[in-house]
Amino acid sequence: MTDNLPRLFTEEEAAAYLRLNPRTLARLRQAGEIRHIKIAARRYRYLEEHLIAFLAARGAGPKSEEPPLHGPISPSKSRKRVLPDSRVPFFPKPRRRDPRRD
Repeated sequence: MTDNLPRLFTEEEAAAYLRLNPRTLARLRQAGEIRHIKIAARRYRYLEEHLIAFLAARGAGPKSEEPPLHGPISPSKSRKRVLPDSRVPFFPKPRRRDPRRD
């Protein structure tokens, strides 16, 4: 009889299933990015089908045997580090004089 019941996950179990930190899962829930069932004040449960749908929407579903549509990112297209302009003059703060040394 229990074979037909949907599987419910607690917050910790769902986070482990999705390989997320429980706090990250709570943020996703609060942002409305993942479906949940509220069973009491600050008590939530997640259906397995909702977790699978979340993974599928994120593109983290089961791996297919097809190769990816794009190749690896070349180093020239990777994010470059932007350094500050070296032409900006640097003026150090003047040191405060110690009245005891005068």
